[in-house]
Amino acid sequence: MYFTPWDEKRRDFRLKSGLPIHYDSSSDAASGATLTQDISEGGVSMLCEEFIPRLSRMSMQINLMPNKLVAASGEVKWAQRITHSYRYQVGLEFKDLDNDVRRSISEYVASHR
Repeated sequence: MYFTPWDEKRRDFRLKSGLPIHYDSSSDAASGATLTQDISEGGVSMLCEEFIPRLSRMSMQINLMPNKLVAASGEVKWAQRITHSYRYQVGLEFKDLDNDVRRSISEYVASHR
């Protein structure tokens, strides 16, 4: 299996999954609803309509299953514009996760692996 330098830096397995997510940035007016691109125990990536600067703090609600909505907070680690698009892909690292939320995310990733 081939690993890129980016893959080797990741601590957690990322599950490609399009989960509904609502996000709200504390630093500016960036907020909205979209789908995740992938999720892990350490973070999530998603598509956004607007650029969100690196290190911005975010609150989010992720719908893991039809009846399992979890609230999390995180920090933007990277953001890049998608080529030939008006959208951005954003990578967030979870911060200060409650143990129940961490367990729910861990169980979701493990059950869909």
